Amino acid sequence: MPLVRFISLLKDAPVEVTTAAKNLRATTVHYFDIGVRGKGDIASDYHWVYFPEPDYVFYRAGSYSAVHRKAAPDGCRSYYVEMSGGASELLKEPEKLKQRVLADLKRARILSADDEILFMELCEIPYAYVVFDQHYEKCRSFILDYLAGHNIQSAGRWGGWNYGGMEDAMLEGKKAAEQIPK
Repeated sequence: MPLVRFISLLKDAPVEVTTAAKNLRATTVHYFDIGVRGKGDIASDYHWVYFPEPDYVFYRAGSYSAVHRKAAPDGCRSYYVEMSGGASELLKEPEKLKQRVLADLKRARILSADDEILFMELCEIPYAYVVFDQHYEKCRSFILDYLAGHNIQSAGRWGGWNYGGMEDAMLEGKKAAEQIPK
């Protein structure tokens, strides 16, 4: 559970702790999961591509089925397309955003004009990326120290309020488990 959500559920947390949690920030990522039937274009088999150019509405696109073929039925492919701040106005008009994403995927040569879109679902990941601002270290440490003083461990990407990959979260979970008294 994200650290700030956990703190919001505590009934008797001191105001200093709840204030510290309110000062921790993170970005929300919106993404489309997309199912496609067709051969795709020249870049359809890349499993992870960044798009730093501001003229693309997404910053990353990837293909689950390029990583593992069985992630889509035969003749089909599965994709994800991640968006952040640059898509905020278009999020108010989901159909317009959908069309923009499809146009950009074709322009990036991931989708071809002949591909059939089977589904396209808009989802979100709240707290996707922690913001390392002037409050981050002091507030995070204060909260984690408070929890530790009550024999509560909060670890992982969201629980520890940090940025790391899946392997980092697994190592933190292992470390937390090893600290449980036997």
